[in-house]
Amino acid sequence: MDVPAPTTGIGLTMPSSFADNNPPSEGPLLVIPFVVFMSGFLLFSILLALRLRQTRRRRQPDVSDDQNTLSSHSLPTPAVSDYTVTERRKLGHHMSIADRPIMFEATVLRALERGEKALPCRWDVLQPVNMEQPPPLQPSISQRKQIPQSNLSENVSMSFIIRMPSFTEREPSLACQHAIMLGTGITTTPITRPQTGPKASYFKSQISQMQRQATHADSWYSGDPRTLNRQLEGWLEAVQPSGEFSPPIKGSKAIIGPHAGYSYSGPNAAWAYKSIDTTGIKRVFILGPSHHVYIRTCALSACQSYATPLGELPLDKETIDELEKTGKFEVMSRSTDEDEHSIELHLPYVRKIFEEMDIKIVPILVGAVTTQDEAAFGALLAPYLTRDDTFTVVSSDFCHWGKRFSYTFYYPSPPPCEGLKLSKSTPRSTMASLPSFPIHKSITALDQEAIDILTIPTGDKPAAEVHVEFANYLTRTKNTICGRHPIGVLLGALAVIDENAPGGGMGRSVKMQWVKYDHSSECETLEDSSVSYASAYVLF
Repeated sequence: MDVPAPTTGIGLTMPSSFADNNPPSEGPLLVIPFVVFMSGFLLFSILLALRLRQTRRRRQPDVSDDQNTLSSHSLPTPAVSDYTVTERRKLGHHMSIADRPIMFEATVLRALERGEKALPCRWDVLQPVNMEQPPPLQPSISQRKQIPQSNLSENVSMSFIIRMPSFTEREPSLACQHAIMLGTGITTTPITRPQTGPKASYFKSQISQMQRQATHADSWYSGDPRTLNRQLEGWLEAVQPSGEFSPPIKGSKAIIGPHAGYSYSGPNAAWAYKSIDTTGIKRVFILGPSHHVYIRTCALSACQSYATPLGELPLDKETIDELEKTGKFEVMSRSTDEDEHSIELHLPYVRKIFEEMDIKIVPILVGAVTTQDEAAFGALLAPYLTRDDTFTVVSSDFCHWGKRFSYTFYYPSPPPCEGLKLSKSTPRSTMASLPSFPIHKSITALDQEAIDILTIPTGDKPAAEVHVEFANYLTRTKNTICGRHPIGVLLGALAVIDENAPGGGMGRSVKMQWVKYDHSSECETLEDSSVSYASAYVLF
């Protein structure tokens, strides 16, 4: 029986040999990848075009034909001063531009012809002033304000001190432009930071009034003063002396304590704070790790004071200015300062321990610095930390264990032994050992290694060697001690202070003693998680 020759479907006949070697089902299969590729390419092109269009819109003012709207905008350029806006980066993300204070000369041009009662503004703006005759200090510039109509008239030139809002654009001028578009009718010209005269004193006084708010109150700890005070007093009273620990420790110069929510770490931190000898202290350095912003250095605060439910803590601006002039430090943006909890969680305890004492604080955010940088910052800070009127608080939790922290290190038996990472693919023989050596005991053993290393004195080993040994331990175990860099900076300072250092250092005997350790929960399975807390005091 003759089989008819196959056709192409459009009236053409294919040779039977061609049809035999190319089954009809393979044609569509070859077309599918091409269609998918072209669809993806088309979608990418559309998204790219939309992105470019959005970028152009941000870069160019939205000029309306309305006769009541300005026909052009004068775009400012970054101020050439210490207060130039800088871009920062988050871990794995772009962070918004730092909202540093900048002075601008603003000219108001027909801003209210549309009958607006106040000029819409996204800036934190001070009331317009006559800079030649500075008015009394304003209470704060942390509140957003609007320029009332009564203060405006056509073509009036005024001076403002503003705090830039946060934007994702890369250039300060773009952030300014965006704000100008919101407040149509203002042209601005940035002024370099004045160094002398009434403008300089007014500029400095107004910026210095910024207060960091207690942003984690009512969540991480109680925002009610009476409740918070009662809790702190209870935890401090619960710290009982023992034969080896009789607080307060006379001559103590530093502590290391946790910074988790008070329901978890508050009782533990009390052991560190109960150690403090407050005699003669006027200044407290607080070193905390950065959890939200990735920086490769240390950063200072631009605020004048820090708020707590128990009362404010003024910053030692003189010391902060000295540190900033070294050129080694960045300055935190307001948002970075208020987002970070590692320093804030120590503020109520500091205010409580130094109750009714006239103290000032020097908060320092410690970024992801190298061991060498830790030593360098420690050496820079050592002359400050050794002053008789200065105390130091180092903020750190210890091991963060569990899948949610991406850390499941496990010792199958009491160390010394080889550690491993627990996962669903862990051999059954290893998982069978969990009842005999539970995960929480492994975590304790892991943290105890760090505590043993950080217990000083250890024979005649100088603090510099302790610093290196601690860094090697972290490299080997990857233990998630979030305050490892602040601890490293403290060790860098102790290396300079230690009398066992080459040349005798600063001739001081160094001691670091750990007094309390616990964790938030006891992990039994791979699905559990916990955070460890440890407290210590330091003498030098």
